[in-house]
Amino acid sequence: MAPRIRVDPSVRAKAVLAAEEWLQRGRTGWWRSRRTVPPALGPRAADAAAVIAPLVAGRSVALVGNASSLLAHPPAGIDDHDVVVRINRGAHVAERAGTIGARTDVVLVAGRRMAIGLAVDARTLRRPPAHMLFMGVRDRPRLPAWLVRRLSFYPAAWHGALEAELGASPSTGAAGIDLLTRLVGDGEVHLYGFDFWGTPTSYNLRTKIGPHAPNAEADFALRRVGAGRIHGWSPPPATG
Repeated sequence: MAPRIRVDPSVRAKAVLAAEEWLQRGRTGWWRSRRTVPPALGPRAADAAAVIAPLVAGRSVALVGNASSLLAHPPAGIDDHDVVVRINRGAHVAERAGTIGARTDVVLVAGRRMAIGLAVDARTLRRPPAHMLFMGVRDRPRLPAWLVRRLSFYPAAWHGALEAELGASPSTGAAGIDLLTRLVGDGEVHLYGFDFWGTPTSYNLRTKIGPHAPNAEADFALRRVGAGRIHGWSPPPATG
């Protein structure tokens, strides 16, 4: 059986999520009636590129995915990188596993519910990440103001360009690769826990490909990062 580290939202996070579902109904109508721009689309929403560039430029960055193969074959050296970036519940998985590094400097998230839950549960981590980046586009207008103040946002134009390049909606991991390789300059981006849906997600044992394109994302990672920096995964042999 694939390894799993269960990291469900806390009771407090579930309560906040339930309250936000109720509040959202009135909030959306209020924005429309007053022709007000939702907070995440307004000028005060922080640009992730501007926030993260000084942190990663010229440095060694580990981008850690959540494939269960990462727990099955834990690599050494994740915490040796200058910056450690994880995805969704990856920081909680890392602290509980104790085998895939302990640091998380940046968390990437795309869904509204996941972002709310992680923002509430950040206090349960021994070392909460300094930055949370929202990588999605569809859910941005529905994010509450209190959460927008804690986030910075992957540029929508970059998301659109990446979607066109992949021919499908990019996963949070693919958006992270795009963001970091654009900003790292003469530094390096290393991938861990990426097997492009070859094994289930470690914290729920589900393989949910959804609107994404695994082969296109694998090819994209090889172009941007290179096979030698994708740890624990090898591209399939060429055929024909």
